[in-house]
Amino acid sequence: MIQKIRGRLISYFDSDILSGSQVWGIFFPLLWEQLFFAVVPIVATWMIAGEGETAVSAVSMVNTFNFMFTQVCMSFGMGGTVMVAQYTGAQNPRLAVKSLQQGMSAATAIGLVISLVLLLTGKTIVSFFLAGAPREVLDLAYIYFIGISMSLPFFSLYQGFAGGMRGWGRTKTALYLTLFVNCTEIGLSALFVLILRQGVIGIAAAIILSRALGGVVAVAYIARHKGEMNLVVKDFFQPIWPILRGLIHVAVPVALEQVFFHSGKAFTQRYIAGYGTTHMVANAVATVVTNFGIASNGALSTATLTIVGMAIGRERIDLAREYTRKFVRGASLYNVINILPMIPFTMLMVYLYHVTPEAAKLTYLSAGVFFGFAPLFVARSSMSSSALRAGGDAVYTSTVSLCSMWSVRVLLAYFLTRVLAWGVVGVFAAMALEWGVRGLLFTLRFNGDKWYRHKLIVRE
Repeated sequence: MIQKIRGRLISYFDSDILSGSQVWGIFFPLLWEQLFFAVVPIVATWMIAGEGETAVSAVSMVNTFNFMFTQVCMSFGMGGTVMVAQYTGAQNPRLAVKSLQQGMSAATAIGLVISLVLLLTGKTIVSFFLAGAPREVLDLAYIYFIGISMSLPFFSLYQGFAGGMRGWGRTKTALYLTLFVNCTEIGLSALFVLILRQGVIGIAAAIILSRALGGVVAVAYIARHKGEMNLVVKDFFQPIWPILRGLIHVAVPVALEQVFFHSGKAFTQRYIAGYGTTHMVANAVATVVTNFGIASNGALSTATLTIVGMAIGRERIDLAREYTRKFVRGASLYNVINILPMIPFTMLMVYLYHVTPEAAKLTYLSAGVFFGFAPLFVARSSMSSSALRAGGDAVYTSTVSLCSMWSVRVLLAYFLTRVLAWGVVGVFAAMALEWGVRGLLFTLRFNGDKWYRHKLIVRE
């Protein structure tokens, strides 16, 4: 019986450019990668919980910025994923490799620039977005913010490499690198926080060192496989404009989207900060729970980016549409089934973080509101946006994301938190509904023809 179900699941994704086994081979490493991305903040927050609600509040609030900055850096890795995937689909391995190199170089450069800007403006940013938070929270948040800023060049380097590997379909390589970095971060966090009792400073140091080692491993892999991949070292330092233009066409709109999108998300935290540490801690725990609950969507979203990119590179729009719809159905079904396990998981997180009864109640309400509305919305929004980006339609997706964030989430969160006085629960309700708006607009675009008519690659 189990073998029969397994066979049907594999054959469901069969096509004439990829077998079902190849599709699952791309997806499963991405799933494990996303689960580790979700687990690391859980473990880090649990470790810091022993330092009290002040430390938990500081780390959780700055993690919104952390996610924004890392997503901006990863947008250039995403651009590399699309370019490598399309050249792979077009059966042009030479330009696929060059796209990998250009993606790594561009991601590292943008990481350096962002890091320098943040180191110069960090105190102003923290003070503005955490206005109303207690002074001890602000001081710890600034320390953590500086640590995140210093780690970005290393993070960008290895994410540029991982993005190219995903586009190539070598998702296991990206997974192994992610496992190495995340396990190193957890190990160093345990050393610095639980043993050496360095608190927030220890968490920041662990992030810097683990990401630096990730960059070293990525460079070592490139050096070891230089001959096999037919790499030309000078291509890391010399712009190849036909490739770089396509990469920028995808990456820059996504990067700008991440800046404004997560700035809006950080802006909504101003509403929470005014309610004090109880609401801030509830926000931290509920964020961990909801991120873990939809982790599989990130994996399917990246798989969509890779596989749809390959289909478009092969000029098979019919397959691009078919794969996207199958991924939407699969993610929607999983999200609905996953709601029940999230109930005991939320209870476990509340127990591990030693939160007060009032904060626990707010956590349950916030997670309940999110999982009551968002599962179907998240699946449709994530898969459709990845398909559009794989076709080069990054400007549309970024514009929609920005407009929906500021016109729906920020304004609605203000109404729910300040007018109706829902506090942190209002922020999660606004977030769930905003996912629905985005999903609708992305689906309407996907059902048309404009999204795949962008010319990103050079056909030889």
